[in-house]
Amino acid sequence: MKKILDFLLANRDEPYRLFSLPLIPNVDPAFIIGVRSPVIKKKAKEFSQDPQSRKFMRELPHHYLEEYSIHRQLIEHLNNYDEMIRELDRLLPYIDNWANCDGFSNKTISKNKSSFLIKIKEWAISSHTYTRRFAISMLMRYYLDEDFKEEYLWLVASCDRENDYYLQMMVAWYFATAFAKHYKTAVDVFKKIHLSRFTHNKAIQKACESYRVSDSQKNELRTLKIK
Repeated sequence: MKKILDFLLANRDEPYRLFSLPLIPNVDPAFIIGVRSPVIKKKAKEFSQDPQSRKFMRELPHHYLEEYSIHRQLIEHLNNYDEMIRELDRLLPYIDNWANCDGFSNKTISKNKSSFLIKIKEWAISSHTYTRRFAISMLMRYYLDEDFKEEYLWLVASCDRENDYYLQMMVAWYFATAFAKHYKTAVDVFKKIHLSRFTHNKAIQKACESYRVSDSQKNELRTLKIK
């Protein structure tokens, strides 16, 4: 949509663009305009009240990373759970980087956790890296506190894929967070599962870097490292 693209181009910040490039190395630099996150967030909130926002969400694929950023945040502002799910299903196949994959939230999820969990399990078996990564990120955000179950550890482990860096990093991040919140259950499962060597050791590394994991727990985790 020209209206959105004109806004993004008018808010181009070249120093920020240059700063961002090495953080998202798998995205062609030609597809990154360089618009700061607070600017995008504010625009998405304003645009979510515009009837044309629905038209914009139907215009897939987009060209620039920031167009996808606004699109994703428009979905975050949706007040209808079923519509939110439909729009996620339309958008996820086009996501090709961690920046537009991670950190999603929507206020309707807390009231629909059972049905959302069904969608997470569906996304978790996708062949698309970032759909799987999104599934894990949602398990970590919404089901790693009072709604946590041991079976989710096994589900995340099943998402691990050799030589798929951005998926492996998310699996490792999930386990490191699980160690911090549910250590005994998480470490017991961790001893039984068969993650790729990279993911396994990265989970231990990230946990050992966390202040939320005790020294004794870190010492135990270090003994589990695969050489």
